Amino acid sequence: MVCQDEMLTLMSHKVSTLLAAGKIRLLVIDSVAGLFRGADDVMKHAAPAADYFMRRSKKLSALGSLLHRLGSRYAAVAIVVNQVCNHTDEVRQMFA
Repeated sequence: MVCQDEMLTLMSHKVSTLLAAGKIRLLVIDSVAGLFRGADDVMKHAAPAADYFMRRSKKLSALGSLLHRLGSRYAAVAIVVNQVCNHTDEVRQMFA
């Protein structure tokens, strides 16, 4: 699994190179929140949880900003989706 820092490096170097070369115009990132989620991650860090969450938020924001810059610079589109669960029966009951 790719970590947060690796994702930012990959996006800023490899993906920007492909975009600049005209090799791609559509970028789809699935389950991006998976990189930024996990109670276990909080326990691995010596810093207080609030500091961890602040750093995590900054990295997620940096990824969004980078995608926006790349899309603008290379006339490309980025679609970022989160993990999707199918609970249609539960949803139907909520709105019935």
